[in-house]
Amino acid sequence: MKSLAVIIQAYNEVESLPDTLLKVVTECGKLPCLWKIIIVDDGSSDGTGERADKLARNHPDVSVIHHPTNMGMGAALKSGFEAADADYLTSIPADGQLDPAELRHLLEAMREADFVTTRRKHPYKQWSRRMLTRCLQAFMVCLFGFVPRQEAGRMFRREILQHLELTSTSAVLNLELIVKAHRLGCRFKEIPMELLEREKGTSKIASVKGVWRMIRELVKLRLSKSYRSLKRIRS
Repeated sequence: MKSLAVIIQAYNEVESLPDTLLKVVTECGKLPCLWKIIIVDDGSSDGTGERADKLARNHPDVSVIHHPTNMGMGAALKSGFEAADADYLTSIPADGQLDPAELRHLLEAMREADFVTTRRKHPYKQWSRRMLTRCLQAFMVCLFGFVPRQEAGRMFRREILQHLELTSTSAVLNLELIVKAHRLGCRFKEIPMELLEREKGTSKIASVKGVWRMIRELVKLRLSKSYRSLKRIRS
């Protein structure tokens, strides 16, 4: 039987984490596979780490990793990936904006792919976020040629990581993972995914400073040896 590891990255999400974890545990219990959940507390200062430890004590399939300081979303994801030994890996932010019920659809799509990406079922309500998404997609095409679209969650085979050197410590890691997996020749499948409105807390990504950092990191990725030296493992 295949196994799945769900990484929940959390940074100052003490209010949202309990609800998110409960939903993930509930949905994982419905899946036809073995599963585990890894919470990565990325140096939170609001009690998220303590809350995560308390929650894990009540769930034998949940473990917690603590970063001593805030190291970034990419670093949190890498810590989770390194700790997971499942066949399939996926991640869900603790803010509750990804619906854990979608895990079933991602798992089903993995039957036909090495990597499953998603598109939003409904576009952003704010025109600025819609424009930002389109500009980012166009920028990605200019840098890397065609690459699979990524707007929400994802799931992939853990064995892919054996062929990759992931360098980003920010949210760009999500794009780096897809770009490099595509360059390896991995089989991709895209499915629609519902995104929920954040109920608690505030976004830590959507800012002008964050966008410029993303652009700089993507250019650096395109010029990096870790990208240029990749060779296809799928024909």
